[in-house]
Amino acid sequence: MKGDILFKVLKIIKDFGETRVDLVEAILVAGYGASQGQIKNEFYKVRRARANREFRLEEKEEFEKLLHRSRSLISKLKKEGLITEIKKIDAKKSIWKITINGFEKFKKLQERKNIIGMLPLVNSYKKEKSSQIIIVAFDIPEYQSPKRWWLRSVLAHLEFKKLQKTVWIGKTQIPEELIEDITKNKMLDYVEILAITKSGSLKELI
Repeated sequence: MKGDILFKVLKIIKDFGETRVDLVEAILVAGYGASQGQIKNEFYKVRRARANREFRLEEKEEFEKLLHRSRSLISKLKKEGLITEIKKIDAKKSIWKITINGFEKFKKLQERKNIIGMLPLVNSYKKEKSSQIIIVAFDIPEYQSPKRWWLRSVLAHLEFKKLQKTVWIGKTQIPEELIEDITKNKMLDYVEILAITKSGSLKELI
């Protein structure tokens, strides 16, 4: 999910208080789902690799890519005012700290993850072809944007095509479970599901 790496980096910087670029590199290597222990292991690997200049060519190229990614990410976070440099170790190394804006961004990402975590898995719905053309239109408020992202992902899984950001069309039946989940998650007022009948008229399905 978009924002996962940003969430992880801000969380690590927040939890550790002060963070070196080495730790950001470790996060990128370990991946988003890694535990604190796995990140710590990767951190020490990065430190050892930095100290040991005897790389094979392919290792050196991979290491340089990692450095570029981590520095680009740090630069982006600094530019957006989410972290601040509190100490420069040398020309290439600094120690960073999360800002108030960074903490607010982290809280929003945390809230979004909590909402997404409560929604059903996107690929949990069965795909069955429909003899009718189905149109799904929705206008979910901005403050519920995780639900909007979830619904778009479900529609893509059901092989619907996007006409506009909030209007999708397809020839897949809308599963009853999806209607139930839309209702349960208080999205029904924002979603319209229509079928085009043989006569060409529109028929509401919910």
